[in-house]
Amino acid sequence: SLSRRHALIENFQGHFNLSDCGSSNGTFVNGRQVTGSIELSDWDVLKFGGIGDILVRIQEDSPVTDQEQTDHSSGTAFTPQTRMIHSQVRKATIASNDSLFSKPVIAVAAVVVIVLVTGLVLLISHGSRSTGTSTSVIKKKQQTGDNRDDRAGTSNDPLSSPPIGDSTGADSGPTNSDVESIELSTIEAYASKVLTAISRDTHPVLAEKPVAEINMQVQRYKNSPSLQEEMRAMKRALPQVAALAKTNGIRTPLAVYATLARIDKDGGRGDPAQVAAALCPALAKMHTVFGDELANDSLLTVAALEEGPALQFRITKLAGRVNDSPTTIRSIWYLHDHQVISDQTYNFVLRFMTIGVIAQDPRKFGIAVEPFGF
Repeated sequence: SLSRRHALIENFQGHFNLSDCGSSNGTFVNGRQVTGSIELSDWDVLKFGGIGDILVRIQEDSPVTDQEQTDHSSGTAFTPQTRMIHSQVRKATIASNDSLFSKPVIAVAAVVVIVLVTGLVLLISHGSRSTGTSTSVIKKKQQTGDNRDDRAGTSNDPLSSPPIGDSTGADSGPTNSDVESIELSTIEAYASKVLTAISRDTHPVLAEKPVAEINMQVQRYKNSPSLQEEMRAMKRALPQVAALAKTNGIRTPLAVYATLARIDKDGGRGDPAQVAAALCPALAKMHTVFGDELANDSLLTVAALEEGPALQFRITKLAGRVNDSPTTIRSIWYLHDHQVISDQTYNFVLRFMTIGVIAQDPRKFGIAVEPFGF
């Protein structure tokens, strides 16, 4: 719920600063709690009292002068297409040397105030519905039976096969159905553990489609001699990999599963410690861009290993074309459906999740290795 005087937004010569007014349950910008005063940027995502998201859009009405272009050249240029939803806070000069109450400044302030006030009204009137907003990967359990069209996979990569349960001509008996249901429940539970381990998301719940896709890959990896050797090598190198993760400020499970996914993708080639030494700095860099508040944020970090830094620009560009919420857009499954990430990247993330699931209890899947025990 919102406090009566929850937060304050002030305009200082075209710079919009947000501060919390001692609210009972906090104010957040891009998933980070506001403890002092913070400058707002275009595409920032605000959360008041934890009941929903508000997307900040700052528009400049006045033309950019030569002096402004000179000033901008030494910092981040004010271009909406270069902004990243839910990225780290970046300052951008958005006003000229006009006085505090010049027309452009008033216009910008009006845009921000209108957007925020409208968002707050919607949050208050539809609070219960806002908390149900989810993405195509993280959903409430009662929503897993959604009717959205499944992706039509056309890739020749073995990891891009259609998920289990898509066929309407199956004639398996009740016994097979019950066994499959139990198997999927186990996969879902293990996948949730993976997502919790790589992010700050304490209650991630996978939708039906991702669970089915992960389960299909798990079945293919069962009793795999190559994966067994890869995991044994990682077990031996775990102290070094954990130290690399700590040095780079990322979670150990994220580094371990990403390293194993890269080694497995390369046909089992590579020493885990050496591969992790190359991956951890890249993971740390992308972690500062996407964060780890939600499980989807960490999966975007993994995807960026394949897509590179340009991924943030493509997500921002997509956000300008669709009407879905930022949390919905920031999903591997959603981005793949909208051709923002490639089949290769999508399959790499699936490989990452599959190996993470198997690592929860390797022997259950025919891999003679003890769990890593993070």
